[in-house]
Amino acid sequence: MLMYVTNRQVRWVFVSILAYLGFRMVLRGLGREGILPITSMERTIVAAIFASVIMISLYFIFTYKYQETQDITLSIYQAQQENPGKIELKFINITSNLLKYGVFISIALLILGLILIFVHGGGLGIPLNKIVDPNGRVDTSAISIMSVVAGDLRLDGLSLMLTGLLVLIAIPVIMVALNLARFAMERDALYTVLAAITLVNLFLAIFVLPILILHK
Repeated sequence: MLMYVTNRQVRWVFVSILAYLGFRMVLRGLGREGILPITSMERTIVAAIFASVIMISLYFIFTYKYQETQDITLSIYQAQQENPGKIELKFINITSNLLKYGVFISIALLILGLILIFVHGGGLGIPLNKIVDPNGRVDTSAISIMSVVAGDLRLDGLSLMLTGLLVLIAIPVIMVALNLARFAMERDALYTVLAAITLVNLFLAIFVLPILILHK
């Protein structure tokens, strides 16, 4: 889809999601303080209505007041380098395929896992009602990688969904590692250092910080 949508369309979707999530967080916070004793379903409905009102208002404002604004997506792409080098072109193809097929595999695993969760009535020994309950608090930190792999082999729905999420998390990490190799091959010292710092930060966030939080 990202090959065909414009920057403006992406911004509209992003604003609508933020409006919904932001207002739902406000309602949830007020509910925890006892100011608004409403259920999760009621919060969802009110937040959806609020987000719809925000989007409709913004649509009319930008349609009638800013009719002459233009999307500069194409001009941005046209401003890119016309003749990339062999190394750059090679890595562009690799990262493009990684992003395309990685996201596809992740979505396929998530959808298949979701279906199997409902078919089996749960996953990894956790009942369905606890998984689908927003307040169920399924502790994924207690689920090891080996148990997820074992669950995948027996087509456990929750294991497949967790694998899909792991694939989705791994995509940007692999892309940063690939770009690190690319910059090193191009002997671009500045971007090699920046890519290395980014990769280290990602590994710290994924592997080190969760352990520190669990032991705290």
